[in-house]
Amino acid sequence: MSIADSAPLQILAEGFVTIPGGPGTGLVFEGHGIESVARGTTAQGSFDLVLDRGLIGNAGAVEAVPQLPLITPPDPNVRTIVTLLGIAPPGTFTIAVSYFASFLPGVGARIVSVVTTDISLVPTDPAGGFSFIVLRGFGGGPVP
Repeated sequence: MSIADSAPLQILAEGFVTIPGGPGTGLVFEGHGIESVARGTTAQGSFDLVLDRGLIGNAGAVEAVPQLPLITPPDPNVRTIVTLLGIAPPGTFTIAVSYFASFLPGVGARIVSVVTTDISLVPTDPAGGFSFIVLRGFGGGPVP
């Protein structure tokens, strides 16, 4: 048993994604557990975080739950916390997080997608970027 196996919570990845050139420009990542960060499906407000292949205990993916079909959902004990950085009025932004499963059986999700929108649900970059933590809990079963 490793130290990571005995912890009630295990951080898989954490860091900051900033946009120094302003909305719609290049992204800068600082942290660990992420192989790359790229724009998602829109020019603003959509970010794909590719998990590092060397993560402890999961070979670079949010572990799959062993069930059919071959593309299995990610482990229900995994949670992602996103905090927007910068100054904005309360209620200005919404945050959505999705996990994209690999097509390889039993691999799980390697991409964590974060989408931020303005109050009218238009994808928008947060002024200061965002911080995030991807973590897994142990022993308590799925968290509702």
